[in-house]
Amino acid sequence: MNITVIGCGYLGAVHACAMAELGHHVVGVDVDRDKVEALAEGRAPFHEPGFTEILRRRLETGGLTFTTDFSAIAGARVHFIAVGTPQGPGGAADLTYVEGAIEAMKPYYDNWMRLFPTLEDLAKASEDEVVHAWQGLGYYSRARNLRLGVQDVVNNYGGVVPHNRKDMESLKGVGSYTAGAVLSMAYGEPEVAVDGNVLRIYARLYGIFDDILGTKGKKAITAIVEDTLPHDRPGDFNQALMDFGSAVCIPKTPRCGECPIVNMCHAYQHNVTNQLPVRIKKTKVVDVPVFVGILSYGDYYLLHKRPNRGLLRSMWEFPSVENADSYDAAESGLTELVEALGFGLSLQPVIVKELTHVFSHRKWFMKAFRGDLQYAGDHPSIEAIQKQLSKDWMLIKRDEFADYAWAGPHGKLTELCPIIE
Repeated sequence: MNITVIGCGYLGAVHACAMAELGHHVVGVDVDRDKVEALAEGRAPFHEPGFTEILRRRLETGGLTFTTDFSAIAGARVHFIAVGTPQGPGGAADLTYVEGAIEAMKPYYDNWMRLFPTLEDLAKASEDEVVHAWQGLGYYSRARNLRLGVQDVVNNYGGVVPHNRKDMESLKGVGSYTAGAVLSMAYGEPEVAVDGNVLRIYARLYGIFDDILGTKGKKAITAIVEDTLPHDRPGDFNQALMDFGSAVCIPKTPRCGECPIVNMCHAYQHNVTNQLPVRIKKTKVVDVPVFVGILSYGDYYLLHKRPNRGLLRSMWEFPSVENADSYDAAESGLTELVEALGFGLSLQPVIVKELTHVFSHRKWFMKAFRGDLQYAGDHPSIEAIQKQLSKDWMLIKRDEFADYAWAGPHGKLTELCPIIE
């Protein structure tokens, strides 16, 4: 699960490391740059036995990162706020820092509601407008599917989200889990919402040794959940299961001492909690080295629009080369890219930034270099060059970057491009 921890003092940093040690992908965010730099380098800013070893181990695996950039919370399923709550003048906790952390996340919601206050507004928006508004939240396929699903609701259901599972699941991007969650929590319909938390709880509770990622295991558990679902409070039950799975019956080292149903649990009674649930992962995460060129032509930077399919589709990025095994190979690849556009390239052999970004099936190890472009023609105007570039390439100024939907981690590289007043 992708998790963020906002506030990386003693509590937050330790919690971030613990979550990473449990197998989650964790980003720690803090406003203190010195603290973030120390943690990112594996240096503990406080003493806690065993902490430094875990910190360095998780940093090396790429499952733990620290930053001052709040946009890094994009795509996280859970946000932990671990900022200070000092005692106020009246003795109550001062929540100023907590409220500040929440305020830092609110602009995403406020901007979205300003642009698309109604279903009809979202349905009329273009894909580029929706993806741009979603920027910073990750999982861009969700934004695209949300737009298409809303168009279906507006055009075919009179602007009212369907109340039954069949029609709900016909909407783009809506699967069994989402349909069950919405129907039970929003409409009070007796529908189950089976996610990873629920699969884990029931596998342990009922001693199910089938692969929970396989069809047989999912069907067996879903049938039991349907039998145990209380029809008078289905939404509360589904939400409680999710909360229980994320807080008590967690993936590794479940907190059986805090479990109110431990005496009913097959895994606990038979001492097999470490064996359940059974998960047979079929998809291996592939490590991909990515060499990126921050390439400038005067005051302009060269950008590329990714294909309208696959990973980060139709989003903008700096020119890059994947799977090059050396600097020379990367330079050759970037040179070939820009020469096809009519440019020459002078690349500086100094890494200006390194990033690691984890997707569901691949992990990018990014190295960024600066470079200068020279146009092969007779010093034509920018407008003339733009006309000769294919539609998926563009020269733009730094102050225009905010108008484009950036391809994931490429947005973090924009800080390498100074704003010229």
